[in-house]
Amino acid sequence: MLLIVGITILYIIGFVFRWNYSLWWYDLLLHFLGGMWVAIAARKFLIGPLGRITSAQPIFLVTLMLVALVALVGVTWEIYEFTIDELFFEERARWRAQEGNTDTMTDLIMDLLGGSVVSGYVAYRLYRTHYEI
Repeated sequence: MLLIVGITILYIIGFVFRWNYSLWWYDLLLHFLGGMWVAIAARKFLIGPLGRITSAQPIFLVTLMLVALVALVGVTWEIYEFTIDELFFEERARWRAQEGNTDTMTDLIMDLLGGSVVSGYVAYRLYRTHYEI
């Protein structure tokens, strides 16, 4: 919950001060954190609270499902941005969410990196739980 509030505050601040456009890394940070948040939320639905992290599914499958859900949400977000731009903004408008293919691909990569960090941590915790390291 705290992560999504933080992401929302960072997004609003970035929008107000136009940091998404003036700081090359700002949008990447938001996508990385967003990927982490999606993976954390998905983990809660797939496995349960972190305090009792266990799973009947193979560790690889759980990790793959988390990353796949992050990818699905990331692609859906990029489709949303594209649709908003096409419906409401001219092609060379100043406020377009999509700056081109490079922007879209780096956004998706950062989503996946953020989700992979969480997925790796979940896999580590599951491995420790199953093999009592």
